[in-house]
Amino acid sequence: MTRNLNTVDHPTLLRMHAAGVITDAELVAEPGGWAVVVQVKRTQYPLVSKRGQVRRWARFESAAAYLAGFGLTEFRVNAKNIDALQAGRTRRPDAAAKLRAAHKR
Repeated sequence: MTRNLNTVDHPTLLRMHAAGVITDAELVAEPGGWAVVVQVKRTQYPLVSKRGQVRRWARFESAAAYLAGFGLTEFRVNAKNIDALQAGRTRRPDAAAKLRAAHKR
């Protein structure tokens, strides 16, 4: 499949879906969250925000709900970069200890 520099925004995505031209949809793990990429014939279009940047959801469930919200209930998941997604999250190793101590009281 060919990556195209063209992008798609929400209103255009809705029109494409209504016209039945979307041949595939994919949720892609990227640093910063999950991105939506739709395919029309052999060309892929990432979904962008109003400001023109790739739209990302922090949670997979939220991105999936977005697609399902207008009828795209079958899509692929590309988790190849899941490590990059996890690396963006900060963990507080002391949080578990604090919770255990709080519940002992």
